[in-house]
Amino acid sequence: MLVNFMKRRPQLEWDEARKLVAELVKEFDLPMAKIPESGGDDLSWIDGKGIATFADSFIPVSGWQLDPSGSFLAPFEVKARPGSKVLRVVRGYSKLSLAVATSRFYGSKSRPYDNSERSAQLMAEILDSDDLLSSRFGIASSIGLALVKDDPDKNLFSLDREVLREWMEELNMKLDTLGYETLWAQAYKDFS
Repeated sequence: MLVNFMKRRPQLEWDEARKLVAELVKEFDLPMAKIPESGGDDLSWIDGKGIATFADSFIPVSGWQLDPSGSFLAPFEVKARPGSKVLRVVRGYSKLSLAVATSRFYGSKSRPYDNSERSAQLMAEILDSDDLLSSRFGIASSIGLALVKDDPDKNLFSLDREVLREWMEELNMKLDTLGYETLWAQAYKDFS
């Protein structure tokens, strides 16, 4: 029998938890963040920091749990303890960030994203990174830019899982049509 003698942190009341959420939104500079008015509403933002990074700062202080199940390819599942307070989090993405993630996925697996469980798990890890639009992934970022270069909707963003799924499929088909290797060679030449 396993006994846990660690004292559980008391859960903050919603007003205190909301203040913490607001502080973290500001600290992390979460783009287009919508801070919930009540504990039953969703916290949402586009791109920016990953949900896991937010969770690492929010959960230990608040005693709450996060439920990212409303997000496209949620990075983790929540198994809420009985009586625990849960904040739903929905992270959305811009079309450009999905294009960069698609490029990073293909670059890491040498194949396009599909709907398999393995692909979904890897894509969820890529999407939960804090730096989807960072220049740190130079070639992958250039390929992502090339995928949306002529797209009049390249600056759109969404929280809707179905819209994001459709964009991901569209970007994969475009990557397949244009050819990853061709785009990689062009991006590499641009960096040289």
